[in-house]
Amino acid sequence: MKTKQNQPIRVAFAGCGTIAPLHLIGLLAQSEIVQLVGLADPDLVAAKSLARQSAELSGQSEPDVFTTLDELLATTQPDVVHILTPHHTHVDLACQALQANCHVLLEKPAATRKSDLEVLANAIQQSGRQLGICLQNRYNFASREAHMLLTAKTFGPVLAARSFLTWWRDDQYYLQSPWRGRWATEGGGLLINQAIHTLDLLLWLVDDPVVSVKGHLHTDHLEQVIEVEDTASLLLCFEKGATGVFYATNAYPASSDPFLEIVCERAILRLEGSDRLTVLDRSGNLLEDFPQIAKAGEDAVSEAVDRFIPAGKSYWGKSHALLIADFYQKIRQEQPFAIDLTEGRRALDLLFDLYDANRKRQ
Repeated sequence: MKTKQNQPIRVAFAGCGTIAPLHLIGLLAQSEIVQLVGLADPDLVAAKSLARQSAELSGQSEPDVFTTLDELLATTQPDVVHILTPHHTHVDLACQALQANCHVLLEKPAATRKSDLEVLANAIQQSGRQLGICLQNRYNFASREAHMLLTAKTFGPVLAARSFLTWWRDDQYYLQSPWRGRWATEGGGLLINQAIHTLDLLLWLVDDPVVSVKGHLHTDHLEQVIEVEDTASLLLCFEKGATGVFYATNAYPASSDPFLEIVCERAILRLEGSDRLTVLDRSGNLLEDFPQIAKAGEDAVSEAVDRFIPAGKSYWGKSHALLIADFYQKIRQEQPFAIDLTEGRRALDLLFDLYDANRKRQ
């Protein structure tokens, strides 16, 4: 199946829950090349609400609403399906869409078990379609600038990396969505749901295979509510000799910007939040004679997104929209999307090994 250059790409969502509005905003920012034609969710109230929101914001007709992806695929025949459902459903629904000759944009995590990653890989190969994974923090301004500097070896080899994620999730976060906080349905806790983005950035920026990892997983904060971890600390050893330290928790009541630092031979790159990248010398001072990097303005997608983000929701950010725009550009150009399954499983493979070792108390 090839999308026709003079016709919009037909898009469908499987799942109309918490993350769906971010994907809708991403589509609205490029409504001249895409059309949302179908929504599938067992909760018809949620699906109809999102359909109305789509029509109001886009000026296009309401997408059709279904309770199952099967019915949606048979009726609307989309070109692309976004999988926005609970973690344990991702692989089955993605395979279903791929088998229907659709490209797939899949929310993280790609799977909740390592064996399912191979199932997904086989489905992609057999379909010949693209599967992209939403690790949108790679599209943050600071992440992209740091990646360019590191890829160019501007400051020599990477020697060390550290990262901290201190966020807050209370019992209501888990009680209102019972699939969360359970091994069988979420696949893990803090690491696979929240911290996976920051861990993915660390691995992407260091860009060197991990040869060993030691980790401690704890349920310190919500042990009466969930059966998965809410706090984790990791020690990573990379093939070329760099060392990584990673700490994350959902027990910090004042959620703060993620912090990530990469120490190179001749400089330190420090990322705080999505737009702040500071370049320091090895003593921790601003690097002399190096022009500090600041975000000068917005790109076209970000400017378009501003029109659709509801008042009071600026914290939603724009990186989802940037990822979605890139995904559709690659579909239109028939070029591979960068965050495919191979890239999307970097952090997951490590996490699955950690979870397995933790179950065996190793």
